[in-house]
Amino acid sequence: ALSSDERDALEKLRESPNFKPQPGKNDKSFFERMKEYFE
Repeated sequence: ALSSDERDALEKLRESPNFKPQPGKNDKSFFERMKEYFE
């Protein structure tokens, strides 16, 4: 499970413009991998 601080950090990253997934670059987006990692 994520702490609230970790969750806030991920939310900030997700909003960062250079953090938008680029189609075709990876099969899975960073956040899909993160979700699997933390499950």
